[in-house]
Amino acid sequence: MTRACRGRSRLEPIDYKAYPILFVDDESENLDIFSINFRDTFTIRTAQSGPEGLALLARESVALVLSDQRMPDMSGIQFLHEVQRRHPDIVRVLVTAYSDLDFASEETAAGPLLYGYVLKPWEGKLLRMLLMRGIEQFHLVSTLKRLQAASTAQHSFSDRAPEMVREIERALAALRSYLEKIPKNIAVLRLSDPGGLDHAFWAKAGTLCRQELTRIRSRVAELYNLGASCRVDGKAHQDGENAPGEGGGRRDRERP
Repeated sequence: MTRACRGRSRLEPIDYKAYPILFVDDESENLDIFSINFRDTFTIRTAQSGPEGLALLARESVALVLSDQRMPDMSGIQFLHEVQRRHPDIVRVLVTAYSDLDFASEETAAGPLLYGYVLKPWEGKLLRMLLMRGIEQFHLVSTLKRLQAASTAQHSFSDRAPEMVREIERALAALRSYLEKIPKNIAVLRLSDPGGLDHAFWAKAGTLCRQELTRIRSRVAELYNLGASCRVDGKAHQDGENAPGEGGGRRDRERP
């Protein structure tokens, strides 16, 4: 890997607060209890319905969504299906009562919808561990995607840069060939005899210089952009905002 595209050699310790968690429950008391128990370890966002949660996700970057199953209008599973459709990288966890355990187990085993599920009443230490593992999962996947993007950019740079350099060299050679002819044309130029001016030569020289300089500027800009895209620690992708863990997402004050 080239120096310009060299990334971190190993994963750094995770700052769990850099990866916001959204908890969705229609009972405000449950939201308060969750926030009180986990706000020292995580950045907590809360919503009281699926639609409210989706609206928050459209505004903010979140790494993990935890949703109660039994809610009016939109159940937890319905909400998490919609989260999966709109934000497939977000880790999804369902909170469910024992009576819904078989249903939650089927959803977890059937495919990628759920990272896991939590039984009510949840136990603080176990839930904290699940949330930490979920954030680590998000961190690893997002890091892998950034490294893959950097590798693709590096290969693109390696493939395209030599030809762009050669094109710049050809443009410079064309400019040089005309610059070498200018002294001879100036020597025969008599200011007292405007009719002796080689209009065709100077018109062609001016046009060529403008064209070649434009081509050089364009290729230099492409080289710069390719080089910039090689940086592993660039911005992440979520509607122009940084992804969780990269300093992104608005840090609105959480509800108590």
